[in-house]
Amino acid sequence: AVGVFTCDKEGNCGRALGDKQFMSYRPDVRAIISSKPGGVDFLKDLDSGKAISKEQVLQYFNPDEQRQLFNDDSQRLIDIASAQLDPMTGQPFSGDRLIERIAQMHFGGVAVPIDSNATDASGQTVQT
Repeated sequence: AVGVFTCDKEGNCGRALGDKQFMSYRPDVRAIISSKPGGVDFLKDLDSGKAISKEQVLQYFNPDEQRQLFNDDSQRLIDIASAQLDPMTGQPFSGDRLIERIAQMHFGGVAVPIDSNATDASGQTVQT
């Protein structure tokens, strides 16, 4: 999957890539892509907003790499969310609320406010 070219409020511009919709401006995504022959040029195309194909995404950011990054990212988000206090209970996030918080951070970044109404350029919200 290839998302639309968009920029966030911080000036990061790129596209959501693959099944997990990792943004192309993420340093870890860029490291994976740039390590491959032609990857630097592919990143230039992504950065410029040039049309890219699903096949190109699979070539430079294959499903195994996406899955590994998702697993690594998920563990990091679990660790962060587990250390945060749930404002509904005053206790550390756990159970379904922990899953909700992890999803919020995956979608909106680790700094997204808890239970935020933030949306992306397409109007999708971080709320689950």
